[in-house]
Amino acid sequence: MDKLELMKYLMNLDENDAEMHKVVKAIKELRNTDDSITSPQTDLDRLEGTLNLDRGLSLYKNGISPFFWCRVKLPGLNSGDHRVSTKASSLQEATMKAGEIRADALARFEAGTLKVKTRILWTYICKEVEDSLTKKAADKIAKSSDKSYRPTESDYAGIVKNHYATFEDFKRLSITAIEYPELCQMIEHKSFQNMKKTTATKRKTSLGLIFDYALKKRYIKSVPKLPKFDYIESEGGDVFDINDRDLILSNFMNFYESSRNNKITKHKRKMLPFYFNFLCASGMRPGKEVMGLTWSLLKQETFEINGERKTAYKMHVVTGKMAKHVSIGNKIERKSRNFVINAEVALTLEQLYYVRYGIKKSISEIAQEKRYDVMFAGFEGRDPNLEESFDQYMNYLKKIGLKGKYTLYSCRYEYINACLDAGMSKDDVASQVGNTPATINTFYEKFNSMKRAARILSAEDIAIFNPEPEEVE
Repeated sequence: MDKLELMKYLMNLDENDAEMHKVVKAIKELRNTDDSITSPQTDLDRLEGTLNLDRGLSLYKNGISPFFWCRVKLPGLNSGDHRVSTKASSLQEATMKAGEIRADALARFEAGTLKVKTRILWTYICKEVEDSLTKKAADKIAKSSDKSYRPTESDYAGIVKNHYATFEDFKRLSITAIEYPELCQMIEHKSFQNMKKTTATKRKTSLGLIFDYALKKRYIKSVPKLPKFDYIESEGGDVFDINDRDLILSNFMNFYESSRNNKITKHKRKMLPFYFNFLCASGMRPGKEVMGLTWSLLKQETFEINGERKTAYKMHVVTGKMAKHVSIGNKIERKSRNFVINAEVALTLEQLYYVRYGIKKSISEIAQEKRYDVMFAGFEGRDPNLEESFDQYMNYLKKIGLKGKYTLYSCRYEYINACLDAGMSKDDVASQVGNTPATINTFYEKFNSMKRAARILSAEDIAIFNPEPEEVE
């Protein structure tokens, strides 16, 4: 064979062919052992490491192959790379071929016909979903005029990040390996037990979002069946024992004085009795509902009774569980519920205002002023985290005789049961606290049933159930 025929013969061999590898190996060994044989250095010989042509596109050596190989980064955090020989030994030709290879690979990847061997790890999918949800939330916040607005996407992003991406058993698994049996095992983990209904619902929705995203990206061919997330009923609860409540109300000052000389801690403990009284007198949900209140949300209005106009006050609730945000045109606006405050709430707000600003004002003056400050503000703008302070207070009181186990939600139970015991209709109670009448009927009616006994039982009924001692004998 002449030189041209030899070159054609070698060009027609596949780069993965065993004969090609043997030929190249033999040539290299010959060059290393025979100094009389020299050859000009090729583009491939000059290449050291990887040559990045463009973002996501590079050329590199592949062992003893006489050609440049091309690496194409596929879309997605862990979609993997598409790697193939350019069948070109000159840099110029390999660069041109690489562009063609990328265009073809991306088109086939989008069409779902490109086979990718790289595993799509669960943790990487979770990161992509978290980023996607965070971006959607940011877009919604940008459209909203409400600075305290927190879209549901923010909650879902947090759940994906903190509960799914960190789930140890799935960290090293491809998403294609996670199906219904694996998901059933996951929800048996202790971190998925004893969840409230709202928590369980959000967890399941977030899990569905992960698989929906993977399906849209063609990481999986179908969404597996999602298991049932068990939950515990969260509404309803025991009201304060009368002795325990007296103990709670009479020791706030002692608790405040027992704190170390820390300005942040002292500020929270100073706010705690007002927060406690406000919850007991209003029935609001502790946390976001109350922490989103500003003085400007207190409104003075009039109502009619016995043919006369009287003054009353209501509060807008714009944050928390029942707050709604709707899209109107290009803007997102908040919808709120209102509840009528009683004299005890008004007194608590007057006292809180005095502690905050050092000025005594009536509820009427406070409402007319329309300050936009947050009512229960932390020290120098910090989150007051009064739930944590209340838990510390409960531990403090256990040492001096507290018998019951309470949370700040107990204040809500106290208010609802007191309203029912006073004869307020379930519809009105539900409107006040942001529940449905069915919820009131299901979770709270049973707790005040004995308080109704005096009104329901006749004197004869009471006598039968409570015989005199001599009658028992």
